[in-house]
Amino acid sequence: ATNTLTVTTTGTSGYSLSAYETGILTHTGIAGTTIANYTDGGAATYAAPTVWTATCGADANKCGFGYNTNDADVTQFQADEYAPFSQTAPGDEVAKSTTPQFTNDVTTITYRSSVSVTQKAGPYTTTVIYIVTPQF
Repeated sequence: ATNTLTVTTTGTSGYSLSAYETGILTHTGIAGTTIANYTDGGAATYAAPTVWTATCGADANKCGFGYNTNDADVTQFQADEYAPFSQTAPGDEVAKSTTPQFTNDVTTITYRSSVSVTQKAGPYTTTVIYIVTPQF
């Protein structure tokens, strides 16, 4: 799944857009059933996202829930590289610009999840909060 985020700001030094999740993905009908955040065996972080093209069944380290940003100013993310969401406000910067008074800066956040065949089927939910801060 993806979200397309569009920012317009009158900030004289651009903006920063951060994101965090309020908790891990949780099954809506089975208490205590969750999907952990993607960590690639501890290697994937916001500062160092990792390539995630394999599925959980093919590589046990490729399980969980993570995201990618296509914002060119957040340079550590490349195509097919994912990181876990922060769970602490204000989160990690997923888009930014230093251009003053920016209009319609578009960023796509791509969500990905992959689970083992033993994961309970059904709907899972979490809340991702995005915060835009103009820079002056």
